[in-house]
Amino acid sequence: MEKLIVALKTAEGHKKIGAGIVRYKYLYILFLPVAVWYLLFCYIPMYGIVIAFKNYNVFDGIGKSPWVGFTYFQALTPPKIPRLFAKT
Repeated sequence: MEKLIVALKTAEGHKKIGAGIVRYKYLYILFLPVAVWYLLFCYIPMYGIVIAFKNYNVFDGIGKSPWVGFTYFQALTPPKIPRLFAKT
């Protein structure tokens, strides 16, 4: 176990990691569009979900609008749920 730790700490261990990246560079290139797609369409839009918990003002923007928490979700309390589903 100690030899493994020493090998990882040496420059030789870093060369092995770099050689692995170079060896599989085409796989990384194939993975790049997938990573960009997830970033653009899965993670960046989640910033907009914050609007549901803020008193959003167009002029203040998302960052400066005051935080209201679950105030707007009080209509979804259990006694009102059947009536809400019936109306939809």
